[in-house]
Amino acid sequence: MEYTVYQVNLTQQEVATVNAEGHSSVAKHVRNLNLSMAYGKTEDQKKAMVTEAWFEGDYDPVGKVYARDLNEVFELGNGMGDQSKVERFGQMKSLSVGDLVRDEDGTLHLVDNYGFVAVTLNDRAAAVA
Repeated sequence: MEYTVYQVNLTQQEVATVNAEGHSSVAKHVRNLNLSMAYGKTEDQKKAMVTEAWFEGDYDPVGKVYARDLNEVFELGNGMGDQSKVERFGQMKSLSVGDLVRDEDGTLHLVDNYGFVAVTLNDRAAAVA
């Protein structure tokens, strides 16, 4: 199967702002930090957080991975296995908590602390309610 990897990447200006003014100075960075440290959040809360970040334009497609399943995507996305199955375009970091993987059916999967959470994007209003 072909999977698309989405990650949050800050621009140089956003990095400079975070460095000068702190982590809470760039909303995209705050949303990404919250997703990467969503311990104790319910799946519904995580899905709402992803939906908000998605509709805010935080995620960029950074690569494609050709794998049997999501677990192999995670392995390949972390430098293990046959790297010829990974096509990077953009600034793709190792696959981490808070990243998204879209499968061939169009379903987004949040990389979670343990495994993945399937996310159906609702409208933005529902995400921030």
